[in-house]
Amino acid sequence: MKRILIMGASGFIGREVSNYLSTFEDIDVIRYSRTHYDNYFSCQIGDSQWQKMLMTCNAIINCSGVGLAKIKKYPNANEVIAKKLVDSIPNNLNRQIQLLHLSSIKAYNPNHYHDAYSDDKFRAEKVLLSAKNKICGELLRIPAVFSHDDPNLISLFNMAKKGNLPSIKGNLNQWYWVRCIDVAFYVDNWLNRPAPTSLKISYLLSSTSCNLNDLILAINSYANGNVFYSKKKNILYIKAIYYLLALKSFWDSGLQYNNFPQERFQDLFVRKWEIESADDINIHWLDIKLDDIFGGHK
Repeated sequence: MKRILIMGASGFIGREVSNYLSTFEDIDVIRYSRTHYDNYFSCQIGDSQWQKMLMTCNAIINCSGVGLAKIKKYPNANEVIAKKLVDSIPNNLNRQIQLLHLSSIKAYNPNHYHDAYSDDKFRAEKVLLSAKNKICGELLRIPAVFSHDDPNLISLFNMAKKGNLPSIKGNLNQWYWVRCIDVAFYVDNWLNRPAPTSLKISYLLSSTSCNLNDLILAINSYANGNVFYSKKKNILYIKAIYYLLALKSFWDSGLQYNNFPQERFQDLFVRKWEIESADDINIHWLDIKLDDIFGGHK
């Protein structure tokens, strides 16, 4: 039986990965979270409990991390997690720890966008790549991730049912995406491959890209049928909404600027995140459709 330690098991992606792997009788899933939950393994990374658990595990799936919404408050959070993980592995261990680390498509930033999340994810990758003597496996860069129980997606779906989810006039930025369950499928596939001997970077991406209007069309069609035509809004109207959200965040946080609304606008409408190309980087393409996301809504 394989014993798999899942870091960030209570998170958006980690929860899906944990639940899926738990369906297999030959996998013993250890759910780790920094916060105490029933039936979760919780301790400080690197303490005696952690060390004991680490020695009994076949692999670590690192789904933990701090996202864009909180990166202003914790600008080095993902780098710190990576450092703690590396430091927790004894130097005299007679084997490498197998690791599948969920990174981000934004870790590769050749356009030099000013993006705190991108910088932090890149630094976290750098920490792990510098510890190849301790760890082997894969740094998996993933794009936007959707799930049928995503609170943000549910709010859009509820707007669509009321006929209040508008499409947007103009040419919009294209982006790749995957579902939480696709990540879980990939993790299962990775666990069944021959044991890795090195630490490499790879991507998990949809075979076709989409933009926000494509997502809005899919949500409106699922909520109201294919005959529904949504209202159209100018992109300046949407930009104003994000500006107001930024002001509200600034006020609610006690006059501490939160870059989340503006960064999200940039990702949706402006920035094009490139895919790194190199001989040792694998790209795994998924043939999925946006309609596949919404099976849990109705």
